[in-house]
Amino acid sequence: TERISRAVEHAYPGQLENAALALTLRHPSGGKFTAADVGELWKRHRGEKRLVIVSLSRADDGAFALAARLKAPETRLMDGPQLISLLAACPQENVSAEVSLRPPRRMGRMALVARAAFRARVGKCAFAGALMFLIFYLTGRAAYLAGSLILIFIAGTGIRSRTRPRELFG
Repeated sequence: TERISRAVEHAYPGQLENAALALTLRHPSGGKFTAADVGELWKRHRGEKRLVIVSLSRADDGAFALAARLKAPETRLMDGPQLISLLAACPQENVSAEVSLRPPRRMGRMALVARAAFRARVGKCAFAGALMFLIFYLTGRAAYLAGSLILIFIAGTGIRSRTRPRELFG
């Protein structure tokens, strides 16, 4: 918990003053963090001025929307992917170089495609794929539609999920 609070303080300096940090210990492979979970934690911390909810698992869009609307205490939610990026950006003290945040994974074919997609420029792939699809569809070249669909797929996988906000409360 101390390392997580240090990472949040490093990412958002000075914004954790008068804020309670609520860490939910749900396994990341378990269910998603929902709006009901946000409401339950919000009710437990009613006397606080600000509340930062940190979930180890992914949170659904309803949970983020509810956390942004709640007042008294003003509430913000961070899910697992945001927490991983915060921990990666925070300087580590007394941690050996062998320890990493994520276990090493074996790259499959789809993972290689997705990795290449994140490096590709999403707008150019989407535009080129849509233009190719339109031209080949209008000219009746059904065999070439696969290339355009692959470009559209690469553009779709290259769209990033929600990013970390610059300010926690503001």
